[in-house]
Amino acid sequence: MTSTVSLLGIPLKKSGEVDLVKPFRHAIASSSIGLGAGEIDKHRESVSDFNKLRNNACSRPLDKHEAALDTLYRYHDQLSSLEKKVPPGEIQVPFKWKDAFDKGSLFGGSKSLTISSLTFEKACVLFNMAALQSQIASVQNFDHDESLKLAAKLFQQNRVKSFGFSSGVLGHLKGIVLSCVNQEPTPDLNPETLHALSALMLAQAQEVFVVKAIRDKMKDATVAKLSAQCSELYTEASRLMSAERLKQLWDREWLPIVNGKQEAYKAIAEFFQASVCEANKRVGERISRLQHAADVMKTAASKSGTFFPAFLSEYTGRIQHALEATKKENDFIFHDRVPDIRNCEPIAKVALAKSLPYQDRYGQSRDLFEDLVPLEVSQALAVADSRRMELVNSEVARLRDASQLLNGLLASMNLPAALEDPGKAGGLPPSLRDKAEKVKAEGGIESLLAMLQNLPELLQRNREVLDVTERDLNEERDSDTQLRSQFKDKWRRTESEKLTASFRQNAKRYKTIIENAMLADSTVRERFNTHERVIRMLSEKSEEELLAALPSGKGGNRDSPAANRLKTLMRKVDDLKREREELEGLFKSTDADLKSALCAMLARDGRVDEPAVSKQVLDAAYGDAVARVATNLEQQEKLVAEVQEANGDFTRDQSGDGDAREQMMKDLAAAYDAFTVLKNDLKEGTNFYNDLTQILVNFQNKVTDYCFARKTEKDELMKDLTSALASAKLDSAPNQPRHFGAAEGKKEPPPRPPPPAAGAPPAAVPQSTANAPPYSAVPYNPQMMQPHAAMPYPVQPQGMPLPYSYPQQPYPTYMPQMPSGYNPYGYMQQPPPPQGAQPQQNYAYPSYPPQQAPYHPNPHYPQQ
Repeated sequence: MTSTVSLLGIPLKKSGEVDLVKPFRHAIASSSIGLGAGEIDKHRESVSDFNKLRNNACSRPLDKHEAALDTLYRYHDQLSSLEKKVPPGEIQVPFKWKDAFDKGSLFGGSKSLTISSLTFEKACVLFNMAALQSQIASVQNFDHDESLKLAAKLFQQNRVKSFGFSSGVLGHLKGIVLSCVNQEPTPDLNPETLHALSALMLAQAQEVFVVKAIRDKMKDATVAKLSAQCSELYTEASRLMSAERLKQLWDREWLPIVNGKQEAYKAIAEFFQASVCEANKRVGERISRLQHAADVMKTAASKSGTFFPAFLSEYTGRIQHALEATKKENDFIFHDRVPDIRNCEPIAKVALAKSLPYQDRYGQSRDLFEDLVPLEVSQALAVADSRRMELVNSEVARLRDASQLLNGLLASMNLPAALEDPGKAGGLPPSLRDKAEKVKAEGGIESLLAMLQNLPELLQRNREVLDVTERDLNEERDSDTQLRSQFKDKWRRTESEKLTASFRQNAKRYKTIIENAMLADSTVRERFNTHERVIRMLSEKSEEELLAALPSGKGGNRDSPAANRLKTLMRKVDDLKREREELEGLFKSTDADLKSALCAMLARDGRVDEPAVSKQVLDAAYGDAVARVATNLEQQEKLVAEVQEANGDFTRDQSGDGDAREQMMKDLAAAYDAFTVLKNDLKEGTNFYNDLTQILVNFQNKVTDYCFARKTEKDELMKDLTSALASAKLDSAPNQPRHFGAAEGKKEPPPRPPPPAAGAPPAAVPQSTANAPPYSAVPYNPQMMQPHAAMPYPVQPQGMPLPYSYPQQPYPTYMPQMPSGYNPYGYMQQPPPPQGAQPQQNYAYPSYPPQQAPYHPNPHYPQQ
């Protein structure tokens, strides 16, 4: 604050360093749809730069200079950008911020709040932006014109570096802070505190315009109007700052200065309005206003005390001098009647200071995360991508279902093998020979067995990841519940159940997915068991062995009109299948550029209409392929009807072919089709489990970050609570009971015996009998020796208390075992003290160990 104007600067909130790198990388990887591995790796450097920027802006002292303010601006702008691209709940970082007005105590640190929320971090940065701006403005020296011009320039720049900026940001923060914190905030972030500070900054902004108007020697009427408005703004600030719950926050000089300025600028307004009266020859009104100004200035000085600004105290003498001179002139010359001040016209007010609106960006720095799509686009892209996958999967499933139906129908009719079978002597039909070779080329039954054996391992891996994740959530919830039960209303942080609702919903969804996958695995296993024997034949037997395994049968007429018609239809069936393979590959390879379309719509219209964009893009990318699928399925219906009709004619012509041979060939054809389906299903199952593992690992990383943030928040809150208990004033010691020496009063020591007189005769020695020994062994008798009347103490005291000696101590003298400290995550925890009890310190406990429950190495898993 300056020595003349005494402007007040808001103190800064303080925060420590945090590691943003790992949580931010997890959040970007999990929430950025459409980014490849290379693009995600490209953000590593951006995250590191962002971490450094945060430490410079929040963890280190900031000078009262524009360079420090620019650092805060750049960090704020990055937060605003990230807020639009990454959901705030995805970033689990424990942001700890101390209360700006709490100076701490001898026994503990200052009040603080730790919340894992990007919106809370931004709220604290906004507070510091307003505070640092007020500090920069308050240190400007207004004694010189050049400094005033610089201050005025500062206060009116487009970048809003002024008290008006500070007032606007605080006003904006007042409206959003409770939604950012979601719990009881620290006193500096209380909406009432922010409202009072916003009013104070606005009053100081108006004050600067008053000072500049006076220094620029503007018209008296203008200065009076500006001063009257300044007094009104200080009145409002004083009213808000004087609230009972806020008074203890401010430094001791704040309220005296504000209350003094409230009165002083009212007096200055009257002083300059009196000059207007002088110009208009209204001497009586001038005297009334000067007299009122003098009285109000005395009130201002009494309210401010030793903190009365020098700039304002100058006007005390000027007002008094003008009042005396005007009275003298009126008494000798004008003899004008002096009206009551209440009858004078009120001074009009002019407000130049305004609370300037909040902006999303205040700097010109580069967006470190410009490659990330906006959050609105990211959310729409997630929905649109699910629509795309649903379309692709549904069309591919239609093709595969139709192919399975067609293969089953052909196998039931032993086609095309029946057309190729020349009988036992003619060898193996070419179609069966080709199928056997394809099965062997693709690994045969051993490849199926390997993938079948791998599925349970993949399944178990996913279940373990999900189980560990749920266990971490449960541990964090149980710890929070236990501490909330222990500390009651003092445990002021958001309940775990509210914060983990989305986590638990996702965990439940993943568990359902795994259960469905297990059902699919059982279906695949049943199909494999059904065809295992015949698939093993195709895999392991040579052509000669397969031919020998076929029952005997005579070949029929393979060149009849019915046979030739069936051959033609089988070629059409092959063409139909080839087209389906082509269509399936087309669906999987086509890339629909949904991201560009959504971003373009957001830039053009300022909003995203996901259903419209998805329909337009997907129709353009897959419309032709979907139409070809419909045509292909229609062709199959017609083709099946023709095959069934031709096969009936062919069967009647054969008359006498062996049923056993035909059934065996049907089984071989069905086994080949089953092998193909099983191969595709097992590949998809393996890919599904691998993809699910990556998803679950990302989910586990987010939960781990959340649990770490909550643990840090818990430790900080525990530290604050224990510090508060340590600094709490203890009850006074109880009064001494009245019977402890009250009845006897204060005991006086007995008088000192007189010294022996010189030349006194020696004391008489008792004579003993002649035969008695010098020391007899007679038992001690208290009556045998009585103390001399002049001796104050007994000669042989009994039960005399001696210092530092405890011969009759009622308690054991062994050293007790110290109780272990509280640890909410420890496996061997001491039971909490009863409610209302003080924690014990260095009290004695029995030396023998009490009986304890058996220790389990891991209480979270069932014991085998």
